[in-house]
Amino acid sequence: MASPISKHPKRTRAQVEQVLQDRARLRHRNYTISADVAHHAGAWAKVERIAAAKERAVRIYARQARRQSIAEAIARQQVVPNAIDEYYQMFQLSSTATVQDVKKAFRALMRKHHPDLHAMDPESHQVSSEISKQITRAYHDLLSHLK
Repeated sequence: MASPISKHPKRTRAQVEQVLQDRARLRHRNYTISADVAHHAGAWAKVERIAAAKERAVRIYARQARRQSIAEAIARQQVVPNAIDEYYQMFQLSSTATVQDVKKAFRALMRKHHPDLHAMDPESHQVSSEISKQITRAYHDLLSHLK
């Protein structure tokens, strides 16, 4: 059997003994370790820096999403009275319409303009998705106005 020193000709006897002691100590704790501890320590530092950067990016993205959702919620709450009249016109309803009338008109418009009906043509799909978003917003605003 070859001695540990002959396996690593570039290492001094003290370095080899230190590595063997480290291996024995860590093996005792059910760990394994490679001979190039310093090289791996540098690689782990890089991995940790990348992980920290990813965590920062996730936190920043979540903060931006919260701010955007808050801004959208504020915009939804600020419904202009003229917009309500436009919504009634969009649904072809009078201003005395009930909640059931609004639901019925909403469902009829969504049956006509739902994006899934236009899935084969990308352009008409995009147009119908925009229209359905406007219809949905009008529906929610009208319901909140009526309640």
